[in-house]
Amino acid sequence: MTKAKQQRLARELDTRVRYLRLTGVDGTALIAAMSGRMAEFRALLDAAGPSGLDALPGRLLDLRRLAALLAATAASTQDGAAKTSE
Repeated sequence: MTKAKQQRLARELDTRVRYLRLTGVDGTALIAAMSGRMAEFRALLDAAGPSGLDALPGRLLDLRRLAALLAATAASTQDGAAKTSE
């Protein structure tokens, strides 16, 4: 993925997350709302390399918020803190 495509995709995803947050969607509902774009988000992170979002220009605050939310959710799942239905 070219740098230009990375930047465009990052802006698109950031804009989508910002829109969802402004309409009151946050937390696990935000993750669910973005589920259809997670493959693109993963491809963006893979293309950005080890630095992840830090390698991309721009603030991307909402996209960073989504990344932090995903990381926290993954960590709580690994720690067993997340409740699952049985």
